[in-house]
Amino acid sequence: MRRRLLVLPLLAVSALVVPSAGAAPATPTGAQVQDYAGAFKLPTRFTDGEGGWPGLGRKVYLAAEAADGVVADVFPVDPRAIGGSFEITDVADATGAGQLDVFFYGHLASAADGTPETTGEFTGPAKGEKGFVPAGTRYAVVFSPNAVNPTFRFVAQSRPVVDLTALDGVRLVEGATLGVRNDTGDYAAFKHVAPKPIVDRSAAGNALLVGEVLDVAFPRAGTYVFESSAGTATVTVVRAS
Repeated sequence: MRRRLLVLPLLAVSALVVPSAGAAPATPTGAQVQDYAGAFKLPTRFTDGEGGWPGLGRKVYLAAEAADGVVADVFPVDPRAIGGSFEITDVADATGAGQLDVFFYGHLASAADGTPETTGEFTGPAKGEKGFVPAGTRYAVVFSPNAVNPTFRFVAQSRPVVDLTALDGVRLVEGATLGVRNDTGDYAAFKHVAPKPIVDRSAAGNALLVGEVLDVAFPRAGTYVFESSAGTATVTVVRAS
């Protein structure tokens, strides 16, 4: 029996936090958009014995979707989770020590030659995984090198949206994508202050329209300073734990 994909209603359009004087930097979060209960039966390993083999689960799914759940769990990722955070949590298995990994895919096999499009790979040592859903993702394949009869939850959030006037003081984890919305009520210039800016919407005809949301990715830890029609804002990005 196929497990049910539970998609939760979008609880909030944005998570706006304006830090008060002396308060810790705000950490915005997106709304939860997916909560999927998963399971499969057996581990699988690459032929060299190192790590699990998501490709086998992917191929079994493509050969017969009803057979999914033997060596992996393949399921669609809610498109609202793109750029947002995810976590594989509540992991349990018959060994008590198994750990799960996840690969994200844009497509499981191309129409031209059957080659998959991998958008992200998470194979850390923890029982589950956490991170951010990469752009272009449509499917997740959860697998394991050592877990027997594992069960898990895949929980994902939409990427957070912060108003331009509330951007200063925001704190993020590296790898995050932040939606910056122009709430100034007027056409607004916006750019990252750096020799090679990660974003520059300050040129005539290229600024942010009223209400427009611009996605800004933060791949590395550091301090990011922005200039806009609303003033200067500093975003702090810390390393993932």
